[in-house]
Parts: sequence; C-alpha cells; structure tokens
Amino acid sequence: LDITWQQKKESNPNVSNERIDKIYQAALEKGVWGGKICGSGGAGYMVFMADKNPDLDLEEVDYDIDWQGAEARIL
Repeated sequence: LDITWQQKKESNPNVSNERIDKIYQAALEKGVWGGKICGSGGAGYMVFMADKNPDLDLEEVDYDIDWQGAEARIL
C-alpha cells in the first residue's frame, strides 16, 4: 500500500494535501505498513493496514470481505 500511495502522489501531486500527509506520516510512525485514500472531492477516507490497532486517535471501521463483496461497519 505504501508504494502505491507514493506512486499515486508522484503521478498526481493534487491527490494529497498537508493535512493528509501529516495523518499518513503519523500513521507510519505508529507502525502502520501503508495506506491509501479512498473517495474524492474531499469527502473520502483513508485506509491503513497494520499488524495491530495503532493508537492513531482516528475512527476505526471494522470490515469483512467474503464472496459477496466488502462490508463496512462503523464501530
């Protein structure tokens, strides 16, 4: 995820901003492997992948993937 995020930012510098970059960097410093931004027009969210729940002070969304597709639940 981190490699693709960096490549996306290189291909389009407008995909991120200072606030998103700070959140992403803080997540990496807390042990997150990588992440990506989802959505568009300022109404999206960021997805992070990590071994455990890092203390990021962000809203956690539980998810599950099965043969029917993805399902998200706000905790």
